[in-house]
Amino acid sequence: MAESGLNEPNILDELESHLRDELESQLHSGLNPQDAFDAAVQRVGHANVLKHEFSNAITPLDRWKDAVLTLAGIPNHNFATTMNTSHPEPAWATYLKATTFVLPGISLAIFSAIFVIPKLQQICLDAGLPAATAGTFWNLIYSSIQVMLVMLNHGALIATAAILLLLLLEYRVKPWARYRRAALGCGAFVLNSIILLAFFIMFLAAIVAAPAMAHATK
Repeated sequence: MAESGLNEPNILDELESHLRDELESQLHSGLNPQDAFDAAVQRVGHANVLKHEFSNAITPLDRWKDAVLTLAGIPNHNFATTMNTSHPEPAWATYLKATTFVLPGISLAIFSAIFVIPKLQQICLDAGLPAATAGTFWNLIYSSIQVMLVMLNHGALIATAAILLLLLLEYRVKPWARYRRAALGCGAFVLNSIILLAFFIMFLAAIVAAPAMAHATK
């Protein structure tokens, strides 16, 4: 399969899983191992035919999903399939990776809410700028500040709710294992993106406020 051009790990995992299932079925039917393997290969299909089918199955939406999952740090782009791969990732490893991805961003957000935001608010006030009263730009700044403050004031509650939700999904929703890796990866990517955007907007606010404050001081 790899020599014919089917070298995507997720596709090869799917085909291997199909082949193993079919081989087991043929063995149970009474065939000897060699005949069972040959029959299983015939049932799964030839490499060139499978390559053509998989290439036709890839849509622009699939490519977009692959791009998003790559940014989310998920090497296996198999977003969701109807079969298990031959090397599934343990649940603890997925949760550990997701925590590792989001912990730095959350820590910086809490640090900023405690030490940076009060100074930024004071700078805007001293500069005589309407930090949350006029214009889209200042409304964005106000929203960014609120994101940081929510993480500071309600972070423990949000974390508890997230943990309870994940426990419910893990033990009550059977298909969750199939979607766990992609869902956590996309969630970590979205959360980090929100935090980075908030940092960027506040940085712009400081740049805009500094000249105005200097002019007001003069």
